[in-house]
Amino acid sequence: MTELQKLAPHFTKETGIKVNFTVLPENDVRDKISQDFANQAGQYDVATLSNYEIPIYARNGWLHEMDSYVAKDPAYDEQDILKPMRESLTADDGKLYGQPFYGESSFLMYRKDVFAAKNLTMPAHPTWTQVADLAAKADGAKPGMKGICLRGLPGWGELMAPLTTVVNTFGGTWFDKNWKAQLDSPASSRRRSSMSTWSASTVSPGRPSPASPSA
Repeated sequence: MTELQKLAPHFTKETGIKVNFTVLPENDVRDKISQDFANQAGQYDVATLSNYEIPIYARNGWLHEMDSYVAKDPAYDEQDILKPMRESLTADDGKLYGQPFYGESSFLMYRKDVFAAKNLTMPAHPTWTQVADLAAKADGAKPGMKGICLRGLPGWGELMAPLTTVVNTFGGTWFDKNWKAQLDSPASSRRRSSMSTWSASTVSPGRPSPASPSA
């Protein structure tokens, strides 16, 4: 998002268009964009969406398909976009409604110096149970340092998107294909038990959760 702002002067110099950026925290920007699209208010000329909103907005008739634009541009190779991204930007009608200018995925980072000092070893393919155990052992390695940092604010991007990867890893899911809640399934129970272990051993009460700002 910040890179777009840095590039804006280059394009505004060529076009003479004045650009005003509205930068908001993720939860706020989702609410404002949803309200604007739903009411067709036209407050924003351009809005950035994620693959979470695009299938929903397309179903509501708020977006224009992009297949026709892609077909007219011989210099653009749609296959350059990773298949999971293309699929996530495709609506129920099989048409493409978005093009990504960046992508993201979940990954695990850890401090090698802290692990060396605590004589800890990160497995090549750690399970969440192993991660929780290592986090508990690394807790307090330095004054004020907690064993693990996770997103914890209310909202899809602030918490639910990364947490869903944890649920899936345990074999759980939020709903089945008939939209029946699966939070009480054995797999979800194992996930809750693991998360409770993290909360009890590595989370500092009252400490602010990491935020995820968006533009």
